[in-house]
Amino acid sequence: MAIEKPINTAVVGCGQWGVKVVSAFARMNALAAVSDADVEQANKIAQDHHVPAMDWPSILEDHSITAVAIVTPAKDHANMIEQAIRAGKHVYVEKPLALSSSDAEAVAALVSRSASTFMVGHILQYHPAFLALKSRVQQGQLGRVRFIRSARFGPGRIRQDEDALWCLAPHDISMILGLTGQQPESVRAHGSSFLRAGIADTVNCRLTFADNLEAEIAVSWAHPYKHRSLVVTGDKGTLVFDDDQPWASKLRYFENTLTWKKGCPTFNQGCSEAISVEEREPLMEQIKHFVECVRTARRPITDVREGLSVINVLEAATNAMRDQTGMPTKSLAQKIPMVDLKVQQRLIKAKLDERIANVLHEGQYVWGREIKELEQKLASYTGCEHVITCSSGTDALLLALLAIGLLPGDAVLVPAFTFVATAEPIVLLGATPIFVDIDPVSLCINPDLIAKGVEAARKAGCRPVGMITVDLFGRPADYTRLHSISSDLGLWLIADGAQSFGASVAGKRVGSLACMTTTSFFPAKPLGGYGDGGAIFTSDAELAAKLRSIHQHGQGDHRYHCVRLGMNSRLDTIQAAILLEKLEVFPKELENRQIVAARYASFLKGIVRTPHPPPPETNVCHAWATYTIRLKNRAALQEHLKSVGIDSIPHYPDPLHKLAPYEKYPTIEGGCPVAEEATSEVLSIPFHPYLDENTQWLVSHAVRQFVASQTC
Repeated sequence: MAIEKPINTAVVGCGQWGVKVVSAFARMNALAAVSDADVEQANKIAQDHHVPAMDWPSILEDHSITAVAIVTPAKDHANMIEQAIRAGKHVYVEKPLALSSSDAEAVAALVSRSASTFMVGHILQYHPAFLALKSRVQQGQLGRVRFIRSARFGPGRIRQDEDALWCLAPHDISMILGLTGQQPESVRAHGSSFLRAGIADTVNCRLTFADNLEAEIAVSWAHPYKHRSLVVTGDKGTLVFDDDQPWASKLRYFENTLTWKKGCPTFNQGCSEAISVEEREPLMEQIKHFVECVRTARRPITDVREGLSVINVLEAATNAMRDQTGMPTKSLAQKIPMVDLKVQQRLIKAKLDERIANVLHEGQYVWGREIKELEQKLASYTGCEHVITCSSGTDALLLALLAIGLLPGDAVLVPAFTFVATAEPIVLLGATPIFVDIDPVSLCINPDLIAKGVEAARKAGCRPVGMITVDLFGRPADYTRLHSISSDLGLWLIADGAQSFGASVAGKRVGSLACMTTTSFFPAKPLGGYGDGGAIFTSDAELAAKLRSIHQHGQGDHRYHCVRLGMNSRLDTIQAAILLEKLEVFPKELENRQIVAARYASFLKGIVRTPHPPPPETNVCHAWATYTIRLKNRAALQEHLKSVGIDSIPHYPDPLHKLAPYEKYPTIEGGCPVAEEATSEVLSIPFHPYLDENTQWLVSHAVRQFVASQTC
């Protein structure tokens, strides 16, 4: 869903590189104005591109200018970024982000609190040859990466505000950090001033990483011709990105197998090949990415956190040049959350604000018109006839059980592997949950064990009346078999679809696959609000009438006419307004979830046990509420991810029948060993429909690092 208003960008700085940036934005039809301290130069460039020349204060005040590209001397960056962000502009800034980590941290803090898109011009991250190299590294073509070397030489203009390290090395550091997915543990550096005293024109850096990976960076202005290369060496081969070569030869692969003999590396020379790379201008690719990120509210590859990580390495190298010792880099306060709702909110904020303002204007905070509109649209989306919204997913289950007439002495079969809310309402109504083991592939309730659940209920002296199935992590349960089995055994079937809204089986969406389906609008769910909420879906008119009565205190013909035991469980009008706008983008988000899940599967294949997507022949669409991996030493991995700023959650750390309030309730004969094994292994990693490939690689790389360390 694109932002409707155009991306109008003012480029500030029309020097040698600034002119190229101006041209790139003009070719994207995103150039609105130019600015430069040299007014004559600014007027000439403006005339060439048929846009006005403006001064900086006027650009900040002009609300029609939505973005600024800062191509000024680095000493001005931090101050100009702050002014632009406070003026509500999206910002593209050329490297380096700032000239100190303290300035960069202040910028990062400001950007994190804003709704602005922010991007640093680390252009080589967008070079087609580097992207091809990175893809091959991620796919494991080199095996374990051991060493990276980059070089950037050439006669350069000696600057006053930055040395060759800060001028040339940001590109190399950015590429190296993009490949490793981590900050170096220490940096050594040596700088020399051959051309002018006091300004290092030649610098060599050595970066040491946690997993025995080392990288070397060499930059120099004191060189008679340009040379730009990146060499990445692994156990199985070497990739060389030589930007001075023609496009047909910019990227080459050398099949050099690295073996170790008595602690020393030995290369076994193999064949080499040129890798075809599509010829595309890196600057244009970078500007396209910025414009697209503004339009879609996505996080740029080289965002403010990436820019800050580069600054931290640069500052450590500067200190190392002064002290001639290995300097640790600052710990980057990276934070990759499980779900990032800010991206989605930025995308739909204008319409969200309008929806919420309408509720505030009308003042119908309870039972506003948005409630009925939401229920109608949810019914239309799922294909069921009736939707009753309520205050939470747990209430939705409780309402469903009250409507179906659950009584003390009744028994309800539930999977042992689910959140406590599935069993909680059963116990609250005085009935008995019977815990059934799960299928080892889908992790949903195992249809083969339903009969054992009925037998366990009868042995406990209970009446087996129904079952609640859970579409775990977004995958629908085996409804075809469950319907057949429940019918044969005289059980009703309620679906707990708190994690599977949007999923479908043979074209029928969750909500229409059981006599009643419940869902949750908790913020982290596939369709989540900004607070609690839930709904019950049914095509049974009699059940729908009961549900509407029960969730309004058992109301009959009017508010004070009570005809049955009920409860108060209303969805707030403001939440309905928010959900209506979120429902508009939900189909696209569901598509994105498939893409994000497929990327994780590719990155983590063979590293950990990844979720099993439904086979194509089942015609099942997975909603991918979470991406949940499995490995034996789950707790240690979670601690490792935490140490590098990556959130993770074990869904779930204990099976229900092992939790104190539920230990006294029956399980099937033979227990629930599959559920117990799953709860000791599962770990959900960051996942949402706007998760970009670079962040996924960082998460996956951290997992790979951990697994490799355990193997060693």
